[in-house]
Amino acid sequence: MNAFIFLPIAENARCGIYSPVTNPPNPPRMKTPLFSTVILATLALTLRAQDILPVNDPPADVYEVSDEVLVENPCRFGVNFEGRAALPWNSFRPNNLWNVMSAMEPYQSRFVHTLGKECRAEGAKIYDPLVKPAHGGLSFWDSVPFGVYDGGNLAYYRVKDGVLEKIHEAKVVSLFPDPATGFIEMEPALPVAPEAGDIVVIDKAFLNFPVEAQSAAANPKRAEFRKKFGFSGFEPTSKDVVASFDDGQKCPEGGSTASLKMVLPGGKPAGFKQWFSYLSTKPFTMILPEGAKFRGQVWMRQEGMGSGEVTIVCGGQYRGNFTVTGDWKNFEWEFAIDPSKMPPEGKGPDSIEIKSAEAGTLWVDNFAIWDTAEPLNAVRKIHSDRMKEARLGSLRIWTPLHRSSLEDAIFGTVFTAKTDFSQKSGAQSFDGLSVHDQLVLAKETGADPWLNLHPLAGDRELKNLMDYLAGDASTEWGRRRAEMGQTEPWTKVFKHIYLECGNETWNTIFAPLAWPGRPDIYGGVANRMFKHIKSHPLYNKDQFVCVASGFGCQPAEWTKRVIESATEADMVDVAAYFGGSDGLSAKSSGETVDDESKARAIIRGQLVMSGPGIVGRDRLKLLDVVAAHEEKTGRRIALGDYESGPGYILPDPGQPFRPRDEIIGKSLGLGVVTLDSFLMEASHGYKAVNYFKWDIGANWVTHNNERDMTPHASWIAVMMRNKYCDGSMMKVSSPERKLVDVPPQELEGWTYDGKPRDVKYPGQKDVPLTECYAFRDGRRHALVFFSRTTDETRKIRVRLPYDPQPAADLHYLTGNYWDGNFEEHKIQEQHKRITDFSKDYTFDLPPNSIYLFVNEEK
Repeated sequence: MNAFIFLPIAENARCGIYSPVTNPPNPPRMKTPLFSTVILATLALTLRAQDILPVNDPPADVYEVSDEVLVENPCRFGVNFEGRAALPWNSFRPNNLWNVMSAMEPYQSRFVHTLGKECRAEGAKIYDPLVKPAHGGLSFWDSVPFGVYDGGNLAYYRVKDGVLEKIHEAKVVSLFPDPATGFIEMEPALPVAPEAGDIVVIDKAFLNFPVEAQSAAANPKRAEFRKKFGFSGFEPTSKDVVASFDDGQKCPEGGSTASLKMVLPGGKPAGFKQWFSYLSTKPFTMILPEGAKFRGQVWMRQEGMGSGEVTIVCGGQYRGNFTVTGDWKNFEWEFAIDPSKMPPEGKGPDSIEIKSAEAGTLWVDNFAIWDTAEPLNAVRKIHSDRMKEARLGSLRIWTPLHRSSLEDAIFGTVFTAKTDFSQKSGAQSFDGLSVHDQLVLAKETGADPWLNLHPLAGDRELKNLMDYLAGDASTEWGRRRAEMGQTEPWTKVFKHIYLECGNETWNTIFAPLAWPGRPDIYGGVANRMFKHIKSHPLYNKDQFVCVASGFGCQPAEWTKRVIESATEADMVDVAAYFGGSDGLSAKSSGETVDDESKARAIIRGQLVMSGPGIVGRDRLKLLDVVAAHEEKTGRRIALGDYESGPGYILPDPGQPFRPRDEIIGKSLGLGVVTLDSFLMEASHGYKAVNYFKWDIGANWVTHNNERDMTPHASWIAVMMRNKYCDGSMMKVSSPERKLVDVPPQELEGWTYDGKPRDVKYPGQKDVPLTECYAFRDGRRHALVFFSRTTDETRKIRVRLPYDPQPAADLHYLTGNYWDGNFEEHKIQEQHKRITDFSKDYTFDLPPNSIYLFVNEEK
């Protein structure tokens, strides 16, 4: 998620306005003050009706569609998708697994550390003290427990001539990550002097968490790190339970390599637990579906437990006793969901427990609970069906970034996926969908895959990835893909495959897999990855798109420097958010007294400003950067939008949503703004445009809940383009239409830590109140119109270069601009059959509406 969106505009800035129907002059450069990449302020646009000053008021807005192609076959819009682990407090459940984690596999981690400016070598040790307040190195240097990476495999990289190169390999003797005196000791020693910006990558797999040399009391940060770390979601029910992973015992199913071993104290029921269900009055929270029939399974064996009686509890829904012997056996049970047995409000989630009152040793493996209506861990039909309806252009997949190896990301199953604790949140359970699962989903839904790759994936991993995507069964990973049911290479399935080096690599949130303020280092990282991909014998330049990570609101800063430094990239991506706290905000968002009135004011401002103003202005600047780079170097680079949509403040765990932001972001008004901005990017030839994100509930989501998957207004607008607008985008001109000026204003703003600030907005001139885009696919045509007003019906006159059939289909969204699909399905795509469509056609466009005509030539 892009956390930082629009920089405040300097007071005396003067900018041109984007319009797809005119040829605007290049806007003068804005003076944009530099802000920390950690906290950026955003504008709060609270326009009143009297702030909008008409420049002209013609009787009709006139649009003339030409026969000239503006963009050949522009991209259909896509979406970000995370096949993450199932948690009861996360309402999103795309796969049919209802417990937190199923695999009892060894831990696997990839530690990344970038050396800072004070690094030095003493013998086999590289010291890197953490310098305050700024440090060039980024990792968990001040929080990772001691001893975790001792014995790991170390790769040492340095940027040379713009490309990251591996210059050394070694074993880790000791990793002592102390902020003041921290060092990495390796064998053999580094043969050259360390330099700031060098990158150390340590890979290690191990069964159990090492005992750190330093006490928890001596370093609270390390204690917190360990507190977050657990047995892949298996939490002992008592401190007297001694739990560990055991690779000497494993069940004979599903490729298991280890099991969870519990030494039980006896005397009282003890074992492990996971969280299961959640009942709350908070909006959007997932609960177990009433009447659904569930099945559970777990493999178990025991030693020294006497009778071997084990109790399995699934919240208040199920309790059963099983007799476990010394041989591995699979135990199964079924139950139907009874809402009356859910925990009462305020009691929190239920838990699943496997426990025994007998002393002895119990091994468990391959533990899963699923809805019997669909196969275990399959993509749930309600999600795949909705994706098919959306006709996605691309599916941006995060799993390779989350997992510590590409092998586990691609092939890890519900029973074999590893736990990675190298992310900032400590232990991560990624027993959701594998990359292979998600590529099958992309195939079924017609989307091109966009893989977010770990930026320090190993050389061999990148070669294997290309074998998996493009190779036949003569390659190891091609054979493994075929064994999973996809016999043809994925390159025979997809038109494009996007391979991105990291995610938001400018953003400290994603450190250590990000290099804020160091685009030169990131450029070298990306060039290394893309050189490996392009050197593969099956690489096809027309199919694979190597994507470097740009920054949405600084086209002249980070993005420009990445365009220049990531010379092997085919595309640089950016993002744009609008509305609510992530785009334009107002203070006191948590209060309810004036939520609706202030929300309406913000929506009105967003309608007028987002597409032609804030988003369009930055996009014009970025086009200038790309054009200047091509003129200077002869290298053409494509642009893409990795994530965009209605914006929100970063949610706090204690308050997962803010009422006013919900009103704004899920409104019909922001639906119009979304289509406005997305079509503007498509008209500029963006290779891919992705919505953030496929999910349900609060904040950045496509749908309201998983019971009926009602889409929010912004997603309905995105789907309308995808469903009805095929072929190429045609040039449209407008000889006459109403324009307005927005004068300079004193506005309110918010920082991302919730502090208000004053902002001076310079104003905007000549903003058109309506817009038109045209598509042609053979003899089939689609015309998209939308209105940026909330209180004025505009007469539209459109002139066509062909003779249409008199019958046409009108698909439209209209209504109150603040309405949204929270509990009621207020905003719905509507349809009307037109019988008098003509070459010179006039109609009334209601305020805050999207009208989409589909017609055929005679």
